[in-house]
Amino acid sequence: MSSVSLRDNHLFSSIVRLLDVGQRFYMRAVSYISPVEEVRTSFGTLMRCHSRDFVQRRIRFFKIFEHNLTYYTLNALRPGDYYLDIGANVGYFTLLAAKTVGSGGKVIAVEADPRTCEALRSNVALNGFSNVDIRNVAATEKRCQVDICPGEKHNSGSNSIAVSTSAGTVQGLPLREIAGADLSRITFIKIDVEGAETPILQAILDSLAELPTNLIVAAEVSPKSSKYIDLFAEAGFEVSAMQNIYTIDYYLTRSYLSRYGEADNVHIIPISHYDDKYTDYVFSRKS
Repeated sequence: MSSVSLRDNHLFSSIVRLLDVGQRFYMRAVSYISPVEEVRTSFGTLMRCHSRDFVQRRIRFFKIFEHNLTYYTLNALRPGDYYLDIGANVGYFTLLAAKTVGSGGKVIAVEADPRTCEALRSNVALNGFSNVDIRNVAATEKRCQVDICPGEKHNSGSNSIAVSTSAGTVQGLPLREIAGADLSRITFIKIDVEGAETPILQAILDSLAELPTNLIVAAEVSPKSSKYIDLFAEAGFEVSAMQNIYTIDYYLTRSYLSRYGEADNVHIIPISHYDDKYTDYVFSRKS
């Protein structure tokens, strides 16, 4: 039975709602007593998690974040692959990729916010990975300086960037400069940049002649960049969409089902147009 059908089961849903209340109380109590903890993720890497942060709180208590993208990435990556993580945050997907691609592969982790980037460096060092190249820059259309715009108070992943009218705080670089000589070897690009994905998606399309024929792009797509669903399809990509649900009851349901082999069930559907029900889109190049 999948998580979708179980969520439609009234008895199971009632039980989950009760567990939800208990889980929230437990999370608050533990976070108050010990706000920071080093945890092992579901795929075996170590992370130092601060419970006040939205992303890290879920990783701390459930050992996983964004189930569908997690399992899709684990299934798609192979040893020796090159992975570009644009909007790496504190490193959840960077660590997943670094472990999966192994010493013969490489991860380029891009994080614009200096404080978040320090946490990213710390988590990479905690695991002793030598195949991760961390860049404290922003991915932009052209070279420029950008300012970090704070998002939600307790969600470092909601920070965004804006081109600076003065000196700026962080260097902005186009995709080609970020990837450098590795551009032709990158087989998977993950983009999570809070609405700043347009120049990155355009740069990918402009660089298709140099990128591998088996390229996968997993990106958050906002209404202002929705035209890229059609543009990637026209460029020969298969387009799919997935939901990433963050509610506690969903995490409890997926945790329960993981005991019965459903953990790696990726809920992803082919799609031909933008649908605001989905935020994450996967563009898979037809080789």
